[in-house]
Amino acid sequence: MYALIDNPDHKRARLLELSPAGAAAFSAVTAEYEIWAHKLLKTLPEGRVQTLLEQIQDMRELLATPEMQAGPEAVAPAAPHAQGVKALKGKPAHDQPEKTPVRLPEIAPWP
Repeated sequence: MYALIDNPDHKRARLLELSPAGAAAFSAVTAEYEIWAHKLLKTLPEGRVQTLLEQIQDMRELLATPEMQAGPEAVAPAAPHAQGVKALKGKPAHDQPEKTPVRLPEIAPWP
């Protein structure tokens, strides 16, 4: 279904290349997905589809920013659970650090 090939940009990380059988299987799955996605989108009003596409584009642009490319540590402080459970064992609940709320971008509500 695939073959490992040398990566000209990296000495140890190899690339995957689909074999003819793998390419045929991928094409079949892609065709089925496209049918499913088209049926799904036809159930939504056109304005909702346009809004959805705009929100997806917004997310793509956000994910491409340097801050998001740097990983979660660059965006928000580490959550208390990232410090490990051992650090909290034996401490009363009032001595444990409070959880940092996650703030999501505002999006239009689903009907």
